[in-house]
Order: sequence, then structure tokens, then C-alpha cells
Amino acid sequence: MLSNGIKIIKNEGLRTFRHVLKEKLAERKDDNYRYWQIVKTTEKSIKDSYKDVTELDVDLIDLTNIRELSRLRERVADIKTDLVCFVDERFYLESDCLNMVTAVLESLKRTGKDVDVFYADEDFIDKKNNRYNPDFKADFSFDTLLSYNYIGEFWCAKKDKILRCIDELEENDLINIENPSLLKYKMLILMALSDGKFYHINRCLMHKKEEIRYNQAFYEDAAAFIKKMWSGAACEESDSEESDCKESACEDINCKDIDCKEFRKLEVRTDKLESPVSGHEAVNHIFYKTVNEKVSIIIPSKDNPELVNKCLSAIKTYTYVSNYEIVLVDNGSSEENKAKIENLIKKFIKDSGVNVKYIFDKKDFNFAYMCNLGAKNAEGEYLLFLNDDVEIIENILPQNQDWLSVLTGFASQKRTGSVGVKLLYPDKKHIQHVGIVNYEEAGFAHVFAREEDEKPLGHLRNRADMDCLCVTAACVLVSTNKFWQVGGFNEDLVVTHNDVELGLKLYEAGYNNVLVNSVKLIHHESLTRGSDGEDEKKSRRNMLERELTYKLHPKLKKRDPFYSPYLSQMEFNERVNYALVYEEELSEAKEIDSCDFICSDEGIKAEITSVVVEDKLSIRGYAYYGCDELDGSSKGNSKENLKQGLAASDNNDNKNNNKKCLRKARRANRKGLRVSYILKGEDVVYEIKADNKCDRMAHQRFNLASHCNYAENYCNVALKDIKAGRYEVKMLCKGRIIAKKSNITIG
Repeated sequence: MLSNGIKIIKNEGLRTFRHVLKEKLAERKDDNYRYWQIVKTTEKSIKDSYKDVTELDVDLIDLTNIRELSRLRERVADIKTDLVCFVDERFYLESDCLNMVTAVLESLKRTGKDVDVFYADEDFIDKKNNRYNPDFKADFSFDTLLSYNYIGEFWCAKKDKILRCIDELEENDLINIENPSLLKYKMLILMALSDGKFYHINRCLMHKKEEIRYNQAFYEDAAAFIKKMWSGAACEESDSEESDCKESACEDINCKDIDCKEFRKLEVRTDKLESPVSGHEAVNHIFYKTVNEKVSIIIPSKDNPELVNKCLSAIKTYTYVSNYEIVLVDNGSSEENKAKIENLIKKFIKDSGVNVKYIFDKKDFNFAYMCNLGAKNAEGEYLLFLNDDVEIIENILPQNQDWLSVLTGFASQKRTGSVGVKLLYPDKKHIQHVGIVNYEEAGFAHVFAREEDEKPLGHLRNRADMDCLCVTAACVLVSTNKFWQVGGFNEDLVVTHNDVELGLKLYEAGYNNVLVNSVKLIHHESLTRGSDGEDEKKSRRNMLERELTYKLHPKLKKRDPFYSPYLSQMEFNERVNYALVYEEELSEAKEIDSCDFICSDEGIKAEITSVVVEDKLSIRGYAYYGCDELDGSSKGNSKENLKQGLAASDNNDNKNNNKKCLRKARRANRKGLRVSYILKGEDVVYEIKADNKCDRMAHQRFNLASHCNYAENYCNVALKDIKAGRYEVKMLCKGRIIAKKSNITIG
């Protein structure tokens, strides 16, 4: 430990050593201690965004003594505000909760966003007002909500939306309110099914006095309600014009003879959890009925006839409902292995009667290219990309479903982009994949990888079907039309992040990527294999492809809408984060006279990587002294490289000056360049100070020396502090403009 600390101080600086030491100490603290740090620091820093709120846009209705739905309707109708919030004696709200909701609502109005439902995080509180066991939630997740009530008890909704829900509940013979929690959950389901717009406030605004339990009977009642409401939606569609019905029910599927009402049917199975998590004792799994459209199973492979044989055999054994073909893409097996694979295919066709296309295209390895090649030769309405080392196993599913029809059912929904499954290691005990999370510090990684699957983990990550940002291409299914709509796999991402980038494209196109935990398969990846991070060459390749992914999707850089920034960004286990969540820190937008600064980088390399306008303005970028080419640090920062770089100088004075400049640049890069951002509008100019955060992988992503951990910077500012208009964004360092970004609009 001591030697490692000395090494960090020598190579990366004292500031990085302090950061690492803080991380190590925090790892030993329990989640409640970590949460206390967040409450003490981050929560205090964001109060400025709503301290000036005077008129509230939300009012409360206490459900404690209301038992008739008609009485509730009267109370809601009497509310004068835009939003209505239900409370009861089991919890109470943070003192400034309604101010916060009002401030967020006003900010979203400025950006032109219309929201129907607001919800927030929650925690517990004891008699001494100590807060503990926080529940940090995902942004709105349609499929997660149908699986279980992850939104919980506290939410606010538009008055007219709630009145419509009450009317629909009364039409379905609900008269008395026997369970306020179930009533609110059914309202959430109704608003989700009617495409209501939900917004998640990243802060604990509700404090529970006791655990609120959702037992199996609760979810069985909800399951029956979901089936009934879904059938009602199907009837409404089938009563409308046929063309409209088809477009709504199956969207991009060629289904001239489909009965839309039949197509929209679903089954819901309630599964009891082995051990309750956060009061949830069960979850619902949805199984959508399809019309047996063809699925093309695309298998990239090379020199693995044994794996191919095992993969094909398992497909034949456990795929008995779905209509499918197989497209095997081989990028250069040896003649011997090619002959073996061709014989395996002949036997498979003879035994199963299923068509198999064998595409042999000898090229350098490019996973994205192989997948796209398979997709171009596919005939199915859906594409399933399957690694040759993934094995299908038996799953407990409804009688009229197999593993492939379950995935196809999800992919057939208009909201759904890609669909993934739970992958286990060959021991069938440890998790290989239950979704990919975009961590703030670690980048894209498998949450709960190598954890045991015996018990529910985190936010039911290994039990509930749920939306996530992306899933692994080891097994992913997507409709053919949607796949090509977003351009398929990006072939510039040769080895890694191609599946991630596909998920990001689908998400930005408005689709949900779904993890289906009701289907589990075996991934014959070694449980003990080395990661990319253990090999410098692999790690740099991985980081460069990660950075390219972020450049293609700047709004999602270090942001995962389905994973709270208050959860750990390095430990992959949904623990509470140990550090300040800088997404929530707000800077002051200071109005200045002008921005007539000189544009000169002075050896500084800089870029504004993203400008996002949502409930606040968020800007990210990086800046560092480009001294690394001089000392050859990207190749190990050796003394020999340093000598070679200095040898180009004309005389000793130049050498000494270069050495001084190099030392100065190194010190600055270790600490991070102090920059600010300029917003130049037509009649107003603002300056916003930025801050740096340690990223020990920055040197690999930008191909820099290891001491450039603080190259990245960020700032966030409340929209209320900025006048409406169009602005040009500039990065300022030492009185000079070092980077620019095209115009942005603030409503």
C-alpha cells in the first residue's frame, strides 16, 4: 500500500493521491455514512436553485381518511394548483419539497418540456431526524414500472391526468380505496399506458417513517389490472380504422393479416421473491403475444466448431415456438474448421428443418462489421445477435412461449429498441450480465458482474424486467427496421462499445432498451478471465473506443438515465456513492461587460465536449497542456523519450527553457487547468466558473501522460439565472479563448 501510494504521488501528483486515499477510506464506510455525506454537502449546494420560489404549483391531498373514490374525485377537483400530490400518515415530505417541484416545473417549461408526472427519491427517517437507507431511483422506465412499483408512494401529477385516472378506475368498478398504495400504483400504470410524460427529480424528497411493503397479493392485483387495461387499449385500437390500428399496435412490422386485438394480448406472471428488497416481496413478468414473425439469429464466429455445435444444439432443443433462421458469419476459420462447421450446419438443417446461411468472409476481426454483414443477409423481421459461446438453457415460461418468443414479444412493442437477457457463467450461479451501466468514473460496465444470482440484488436488477441504457451484444434482439433506422452497428468501433453505441442510438431515437430477467442463458466466458483494464494495450484500445462513443453521444457522457448519480460509480454494485455528485453542483452565471478575449491556445489542447439544456444548463469539456508529445509520455513517459524530445533544441538555453516549460505544464496538468465558460448572447454575456474532477482513465482515453487526471472540467447553472436567447459557448483560460461550441438555445 505504501509503495503504491508513493508511486501515485510521483507519477500522478499529490492531489490524485488524496483523491485515491479518499476513495479507499470511503469504500470501508457503510452506505448510511456515505448518504450522510451527500446530505451534508450536495443537498445543501442545490438549494439555491429554488430558494426564490414563492407561489407553489402543487398542492397536497391526504389519503389517510379517504376511502371512497368519489370523495377523492371531489377533493382533486377542488385543487387550484397545476399539480396534485397524495400523502398519508406513513411518510412525510422534505420541508422544501413543494418548492423544489415548483422550481423544476418552471425550469422545464422554459425549455419547452411538458411533464405530466413528477417523482423523486426517498429514504427513511428516525425519531431523531436521522436519515438513512436512501432509495435512489432511475429516470422513467416504462417496463420497470410494469414489473414493480419502483416509483413508490411520492409523486405529483397534473390535476386533469389524475381526474381521468379516477374516471377510468370508477368505470372498472373500483369504488372503495382499500389500499392507497395499490390505488396510486394503478394510477401510475394508467398514465404510463397512455404515454404520460414522467420526470425524475434526483433528490430524496420523501422520508418514510416505516417500511411500506408490497406483498405478492399486491402485485397479483396489479397484474390483473395491467392485463385488463392492456386489453381495453387493444379494443379501442381494433374499433378504430384498420390502418390506424396496425400502425399503433405493431408499428414497423409488415402485418396485413394481423388481428390487432389479438396482437396486443399479454400474459402477466407474478413471481415471489426469495428475500424482499426495499419492501417488494414479488415482481410481475410480462409476456407479450406475437404473430410468430421470423427471427434471424446472427452468430459471429471463427475457428470454434465445438462452440458452434453446442450453440446450435441448444437452439434446436429449446426453440420450439418461434419461427427462425440462422445466419452464421465466419471471418476466416481455417480450412479444417471451416469443413467441420459446414458439416455441423448440414446436420442441423437435416435434424431441425431450419434454414442456415453460412457466410465466409475472411477479414481482420471487426465484430461490428460481422454483425452488420449478417444483418444484410438476414430475412427476418427481427434480428437476434448471439455469441457462439452463449448457450440456450431451459427457462420457466408460459406454455405458449419459448425464450425467443419472449424476447420477440418485447421487441414488437412500439416503445422498445433492443432486448437483452440475464447471462450467467457456466456454474449457473454467478452473473455475467444484467445490463450495462454508464458509470461516471468507470465508463460502461456490467453491473453486478461476478455476483451470485441466488438473491435479489440492488434495485431488483437480477429479478425484474427493466429498462436500461444498453445491453450486451452477446445476446441482443432488435426489430430489423429499428436496427437499420439507427444505422446498425458502428464499424469504427471494432472490438468494444459497438453494442453500447447501438443501445445509445436506439435510446436517443426514443426507444427503451429492455433487460428481460425472466429469460436466462449461459455465457461460456471464463469467470476468471482478465479484463481489458489489466493489459495496457487493451485498456488504451478500450478507452479510445469509449471516448469515440462519448463523442458520438455527448449528451450521455458520464450520464445514465437508468442509474442514479447518487449510486456508486466505481464499485458496480449499486451502493451509495461516496463522493460529491457534481452533476448537482450549481455555479453562478455572472454577467460581464463583454467577451473580447484573444483566441489563443498557448500550447493548451481543449474541447467543449457537450452542452445540455434540460432542467439546468450543463457544460463539459477538457483542457490540458499539450506537453506530452515533447516528453513521449504516451509511450510510458520514459527518460529516454524525454531526452529525444529535448534534443531538437538549438542550444542549452532552449533546453533549459523547455525543461522549465515541461515541469510547469506537468504541475498544471496534475492540478487541472482552471477554466471558465463564456455564454455570449445578442445583448448579454455571462461567465460561469468551471471545476475539475479526477478521472484516472483520462490519460488512456485522450492518449496522454498519466498525470493528466484533471484534464476534464464541468459546470452546471440554473436556467433561471440566464436570460432566454441564443448563445455561443466559449472556454476561457488565463484570459484567452481556447475552445468554442456552436450556438445553443435557452428558452
